[in-house]
Amino acid sequence: MAEENPWRAVNLEEGMEMDRQIGLLFFRVEMEYGELWIGYRYVEEEEASTGGANVSAPADDDLEWVRWSFSNPPEKLELQPYLPDKPMVVHSEYSQHILPGDEARIFIGIPATVRFNLQRKKEQHLLELSSEPLSRTWFGDRLEGELCYWWSTRARRYMPEMNKTQHRIGCPVTIKNSSDEELNFEKFSHRVTRLHIYRYNGGLWTDETQISYLGEEDMSEVIARGRLPKELQGAEKVTSPRDDAQRSFISRTFLGLV
Repeated sequence: MAEENPWRAVNLEEGMEMDRQIGLLFFRVEMEYGELWIGYRYVEEEEASTGGANVSAPADDDLEWVRWSFSNPPEKLELQPYLPDKPMVVHSEYSQHILPGDEARIFIGIPATVRFNLQRKKEQHLLELSSEPLSRTWFGDRLEGELCYWWSTRARRYMPEMNKTQHRIGCPVTIKNSSDEELNFEKFSHRVTRLHIYRYNGGLWTDETQISYLGEEDMSEVIARGRLPKELQGAEKVTSPRDDAQRSFISRTFLGLV
């Protein structure tokens, strides 16, 4: 049986109540007296179910609630997948070694952020929640570092099937060692805010990122290419980048080389 689309819109009616789950994010939508209520919590992995089937129904008191009041209540709530609003420090299950002049192409699965939207005269954003809990971390030193999210992944070398996990977004990344020294790393900063999201074959994907390690003070040239890999040609664009101002830049990307 095909997986039910968790990103389908919610029809809003007075007195309605709807439960849904995307990834580990369980949420309840209610309309009462012209007010929209969204309550949510994160479930344990063993509770999670594919496509939101057999979702447990917690009591209202077990949820964290947000509400909005309207003079003219909306008729529909849209759910849109987004990338996280901060860079991701990607920690690979295994360390990676790339010799000078060589490169490696990897695929990373990033948890989608669920954006709750209203379509009225113009799109109105209500709330953003990650489909899986994300931990914050500091990447870099005290002067030049930045606040990021931490994420552990296998960093696969082949394009995995993503259509069974619609709450994760596949990110193709090419890492090239442009220095004269071996690049050894277990983690790197992936600046996902500069990427588009596409839908292909039931899964969610981003355009390509190219990272060229320069070696000098661990600096890299990062290029958000703005195009899909050849395996995803014909994909449908879903969302635009959060930050489209700078597509190519120099930054410290690898830390803690082993």
